[in-house]
Amino acid sequence: MADLNEKAWIMALVGGILGIIAVFTPMSMYIGPGGFFGIFTFGVYIGVGGGVDFGVIDIQFVIIGSIISLLLIAFAIMLLITAIVGKKSSGKAIPILWIVSGVFLILIPTFSIIFSLIIAPFLIIDYWIGPALIIPYIAASLSIFSAIIKLRR
Repeated sequence: MADLNEKAWIMALVGGILGIIAVFTPMSMYIGPGGFFGIFTFGVYIGVGGGVDFGVIDIQFVIIGSIISLLLIAFAIMLLITAIVGKKSSGKAIPILWIVSGVFLILIPTFSIIFSLIIAPFLIIDYWIGPALIIPYIAASLSIFSAIIKLRR
């Protein structure tokens, strides 16, 4: 049976993939008889019902949302790269980077929720919370858990 320590990089890799997927999923959405309405982290919305509607919520939301999205992608890519490198590495630097990525994958959607509640509270209150606000927490959990496994040996 393989040592769990040798497979920790797989959890970090999955966490990085999930972090990237989160950017391309809606942070807030509505699905009903009228169709689908999704609001994305980077400030655009898509509505599909009687037709397709696409637009920008607010310029503030686009600027801050784009920064949030870029940070999320950056830390997810860092997690991916360090997971691949961590497959062969036995040092403590890689797990520490996994912890740092995990912490930022927790902070980024938390900041996004707070920002949305301040700028446009209806995005969180009137709609369903979308996968973009949930997936980074799963990715962070995988990242931090894999770092703990790697560091415990």
